[in-house]
Amino acid sequence: METIQNLKQSINRNVEAIMPKDDQKEAFKNALERYFNKIKANEHESEEFQKGVFKDFLEEIIPDKQINTRGKIDLAIYNGKSTDSNVGVIVEYKKLDNTAEMMSLDNLNAKGFKELVAYYLRERVINKNIEVKKGIVTNGYQFFAFLTKGVFQKIRTRSSKKSQKPYPSLGTIAQNQVEFEAENIAGTMITFYTPKVFQGVGVSGFHNHFLADDLSFGGHVLAATMKDVTVSIQPIENFELHYQ
Repeated sequence: METIQNLKQSINRNVEAIMPKDDQKEAFKNALERYFNKIKANEHESEEFQKGVFKDFLEEIIPDKQINTRGKIDLAIYNGKSTDSNVGVIVEYKKLDNTAEMMSLDNLNAKGFKELVAYYLRERVINKNIEVKKGIVTNGYQFFAFLTKGVFQKIRTRSSKKSQKPYPSLGTIAQNQVEFEAENIAGTMITFYTPKVFQGVGVSGFHNHFLADDLSFGGHVLAATMKDVTVSIQPIENFELHYQ
């Protein structure tokens, strides 16, 4: 049994959900294919080389953000177009064959995780940067899914109101969501971790949803404190993207 406390949703709840247009999806698909082909062809190159490939890809799909190193941080995604803005995301990047330092099912407390926590605390506590919201440990490929089941001491969620025909767009629905809170409630929280490289296809970082055992409460998790839970972790090794 593993107990986790003060787990908070890393996704900014004020971000509006926007469905990408067909040309944006096609551009992302092409950029993703180029990234995979280049990283696969250079899977035994140095970590700096592979990190450079990853950085090039991020700059292509996130052109409105500065992406660079910061001190010992492998990659920092800034909240603006220059390094004068604050860091919003810290990326700890590991070489593809560096299994000793990359998080895995057998080694969650790996060096990569410890480095990420250290850099996050330095940015948040020492540099007084309250804008840093996300930390990612990745080799550019891996996803993780988490199942947390048990009693939650306190949990806050959001959910959209019931829609009527003609149904509004997802973006409109996202602007009119309601927040709920519950205490000492039994249920299940499902979490997916997605690398920043797949932002757009999924939601990068940790994305949590909760459903009470009696089906009386649920939604997108904004904050949670666990009381007595069991956490199961599943790596996701295959990814398929279909356009219909």
